Amino acid sequence: VIEAHKAELWSGPGTVPLVVVIADSLVLSKTEVKQLINQGAVELNGQTLKGWEYEIKSGDTLKVGKGKFIQVK
Repeated sequence: VIEAHKAELWSGPGTVPLVVVIADSLVLSKTEVKQLINQGAVELNGQTLKGWEYEIKSGDTLKVGKGKFIQVK
């Protein structure tokens, strides 16, 4: 089963922290998101993340676990 989610960034300059985008899109706590990232279960634009200090911008694609995708608008 594949789940597709869309995250819309609020208007304004800059980027949004990775943990916030995933937590808000998948209704997880920030701690749960950090655990998933530390376990290597999160990819940003096809690259496995090694830490959780990333910023997300419009157009990015996140994969969380085996079948959850987030398209950032």
